[in-house]
Amino acid sequence: MATTLTVPLGFPNYDPSQVKAVMWFDGSRKKFVEVGEDASDWFSKYLNKEALLVTTHPDLMSEVNPQLTYSEAARVERHKGTRVTFEGTHPYLLISQNSIDDLNTRISEHVTNDSFRGNIVLSGSAELTPLHAYEEEKWKRIRIGAEAMMHTEKPCSRCPTIQIDFEKLELRKNKEPTTTLLRYHRGTRGKDKYTPVFGVNCSLIQEG
Repeated sequence: MATTLTVPLGFPNYDPSQVKAVMWFDGSRKKFVEVGEDASDWFSKYLNKEALLVTTHPDLMSEVNPQLTYSEAARVERHKGTRVTFEGTHPYLLISQNSIDDLNTRISEHVTNDSFRGNIVLSGSAELTPLHAYEEEKWKRIRIGAEAMMHTEKPCSRCPTIQIDFEKLELRKNKEPTTTLLRYHRGTRGKDKYTPVFGVNCSLIQEG
């Protein structure tokens, strides 16, 4: 089989007979579109089991569920019209590299942002821009460049997907980093009190 796979950018043609895929570990199901037979065949051969490579389509996106944003009126208003797909609750997840580094001092196995899937990762020089571990969870607003503005919503509660070892493509038997995060870094509100949190969910309030 070919060692590399090339797939086109953009959305595939809309097909009413979309693939239904299991989303997250709670067993919920959402509709997605298969990228293409060539891509699915490549993954099936690589994994030695039947697999499909799927993506989304604008017609299949859903609005943010207000119940997943703590439901404060201001947050619900900010999320009006915000549509998400694989993210589930918020379009942006911000994590600092210092937070990842601190976690790695507490566990035996090294983890990277791949485990947490942050789409914005911050790093700063200790001499020029001090950035302490987990400091991002205390921020309210973030400016990027001259105009773009983001609002932090809540620490991101983490499901068991963070336990995946991406080199072995399997769940870690010791359930790290969930086990360690449960000991020192849980949420403080609602169901999050019983859930590890890592990174902070954000919404865009001004483009730039």
